[in-house]
This record gives sequence, structure tokens and C-alpha cells, in this order.
Amino acid sequence: MAAGDVPPPFCHEEASLMMFDAILKELGLEMDRTKLDEPLKQIGDGINASGFGVKNSNRGDLTVLHSRDIIFIKECILGEPLEENKGQFLGRSRDKEFLYDIVSNRHSGLDVDKLDYFMRDTQHCLATKADFSLLIEEVRVARALCTDPMPGHQCRNFPNEPNYHLMTVWPDKLVVTAMGFFKKRMELHKNIYTHRKVKCVEHMIVDILEMAMPYLRLEKGLSILQAVKDPEVYVHLDDSIIERIQFSDKVELKPAQDLIKRLKRRDLYKFITSKSISNDDPDSEKYWNMDEEQIKDGMVHAAKNQAALLEEYFELDKDIIIVEKLKIHHGKSDKNPVDRLRFLSKAEMIDLYDLPVEQLPEAKLVDDSNYRSFLPHSFQDRMLRIFCKKNDPNILHSVHVAFEAFISGEADGPITTLPYSGQSLPVFLTQDDSDSSGSNDEEEITASASKRPNISFYEEIKKRSKR
Repeated sequence: MAAGDVPPPFCHEEASLMMFDAILKELGLEMDRTKLDEPLKQIGDGINASGFGVKNSNRGDLTVLHSRDIIFIKECILGEPLEENKGQFLGRSRDKEFLYDIVSNRHSGLDVDKLDYFMRDTQHCLATKADFSLLIEEVRVARALCTDPMPGHQCRNFPNEPNYHLMTVWPDKLVVTAMGFFKKRMELHKNIYTHRKVKCVEHMIVDILEMAMPYLRLEKGLSILQAVKDPEVYVHLDDSIIERIQFSDKVELKPAQDLIKRLKRRDLYKFITSKSISNDDPDSEKYWNMDEEQIKDGMVHAAKNQAALLEEYFELDKDIIIVEKLKIHHGKSDKNPVDRLRFLSKAEMIDLYDLPVEQLPEAKLVDDSNYRSFLPHSFQDRMLRIFCKKNDPNILHSVHVAFEAFISGEADGPITTLPYSGQSLPVFLTQDDSDSSGSNDEEEITASASKRPNISFYEEIKKRSKR
């Protein structure tokens, strides 16, 4: 990494805020914090601030955007108050606080942002439909006890009702549908976003960018890391960055270019194995509490000890190992996300539109006994996953055996329970997609003896361990 390339704190929501400000600037407009309820400040040629707004499709008139509206949009993007607002939402008043739940629901996570990409990704990646239209059609607003108080922020409470405020709620008949929404989240993360081949590609792209970072310069002479703070350069950080690296004539970029060639011909990093982490198993928990470097060091140590039994030299290069700590859940870690939703009974839904804010009913939690048969066995999965940057069968097998020795606590002694028996051995990810439909990381995948790598070294260890 070149001098001065210190990684800045980054999240995509903050990048969106930066780009939003850049768009306003391009239009000759700027938010004025001293006049929140007036049109935007004019800072140059562009759109007239008094004519910048939203046109009402029915009446045809224009609602001019004020600086407070810009704050509201930013708060919806960020999902929390802006840093400069000292923990307070300023975009909307107390009687409109439920509007934040629509775009970025900090209480439960059930919002239109997730509804949109859940339905999109289910259709395009799983070739099925995910219909959550009822959750949109039946949403209502009611009083409710805050289900997820934010540190440093107090909800705009009702008088004499601490922690009560307006939020989006649903009829209790949709509790199973709501549970289905959160199950869909788990399904998409497990089968698409963290699919092991997807992660192989992801790790390769990360390595390509890291290799190129000290030498590649973008517009204004900025590095990739520096570009995320400059909107004019950041807007060009798209997939074409790979082609810029690939076709550069800089000799220093050759390692990155070689890796791009592997990526293009689908010579991907290989998934090796995984270990599920259980809350009820203190032994597995201790491995979860280790950082990735500690696990890699433990694997290297295990491999050295096994080689010492044969008085032969053998060393596993930890730089070719990738340790991934994967945690996927239904939306609220190991808790039931539906417990963060609030519901109204059928009787309370009647004439809801005609009630003033002060008389809105209180939405309440639905006990999980009403939908127990729809609850998952566990709300969260945790696992350690091991990948290898090389594709040599002997190296892949060495990494697998080293991890099994480390995770079984046999790093300092012979391996008495190798992960294969007889004519079967673990098989590693190849470019054959035949396993993509039915396999998962918890399944034992085996190959015939005709496909197994040369394992004479480990067979010798196994024989000697039985003496």
C-alpha cells in the first residue's frame, strides 16, 4: 500500500449521501441549515431553487423542496439521524416519524428497500416468485412501544407515554407472511449472497484490487481508496476498474493481471471445508472467538507437526489460505425478528383512517405460540469456511487435513481421525456446476478413488499413528 493510502471509514450509505450532495451542487443548489423550512440555497447556475420540487400528479401543482426535506431524504438513506444533528431526527416531526420506517425500518428491518430486492433477486436468481404485496397493501400506522431504541436517540414520544411513538404496523393475520419475509432474507443470503462460489469470486476480486492499489491511479491521480472520498472520481468506480487493470501497461500490475486471467477462465479459488459453530458447544465457540490470522497460524502449526512425524520437511503457506467467519440470520441476529413488529387485531383495523392521531390504537406484539409451526429451528447460522488460493489437489488436501487437525485439537499429535476413509476423499470446488443445485456447506462431498489426489504422505501418518 502506498504512503498516504490509509483506508478511510466507508459505508455505502455515506457514499450515497456524498453523491446526493454532489448532484445538488451540479444543479446549483445546496441545503441551508439556517433556513430549514425554506427553498434550497442557490449557489450557482442551474435549476431555480423555487422551482425545484415534486409535481402533484392529480392537482398539477408543485411542492417545492425545502432544506428540511433534504435532511429527511438523507436520514432515510442513512437509517439514523445525521451525525451533525446530535442524535435527533430533524427531517420530520413527531406525527410523521413513521415515514422513516417505510424506507429504512430501524425497528424491524421490514421496509420497501428489502421488499424490492428480495422480490427482484428471488425472480432473477432463484427463478421463482416472492410475493409480499400484502405487506405493502395492508400496512397501517399506529401507536406502539419502541421495539428497538437507538442509543443516543430518543423517539418523539407521546405526552405521558415514554418510548411510545407512531410506527408502521400490520394486521395480525399477516404474522405468518411477515415471518416468511424474514425467512426469505435467510434463504437469499444462504443460497445467493454468501454462496461459496460467489465468495470465491469475491475473494479474487478483493485480491486483484489490493494488488493493483499501490500502482493504479485514477482521475486526479487518486488511488482506489482515495477515490471513495471524491464524488467526481468515485462515480467512475464501477466494474470497468477490472478492465483498466487488465489492459494497463504497467509492469507492476502483472500479478493482478495474472489473477484476472484466472478469474476470466473460471480458474477460481477453491472452497475447502466448513465448520458449523453452535452456541451449545464451547469448543466450537472458542474457534469462533479467534481472529482469522490465529486460525491460519494454527493450521500451519498443525501441518508442521504432522510433517515432523515423518521427519520430513513440509510447510503450509498461510498466505494461500482464506478463513471466513460467516454469520447469516433472519434479520435480528439470533433473535426472532417478528418480535420487533407490532400488529393490530381485526377489530382495531376498522375505521382506522378516521381516527385522529391521539386516538390511534396501540399495536402489540403477537405471541409466537400463534405461529410456532412456522418458526425456524434457529434464527442464526454461524460457520468457519476455509478457501484456498491454489488449485493443486495435493495443496488443497493439505489445507483440508491441516484444518481438521487444528479444529479437532490434534495439532500437536498424529491425526487419528482423518476426514476420509477407505476409497473416499473430500472433493473440492471445481468449475463443474453440477453441485450447485443440491449441495451445501454442511454436506460431506466425496469423490471416487480414481479422482483422489496423491495422499501417500498422509497415509503414512495414519499408519504410523496406529503403531
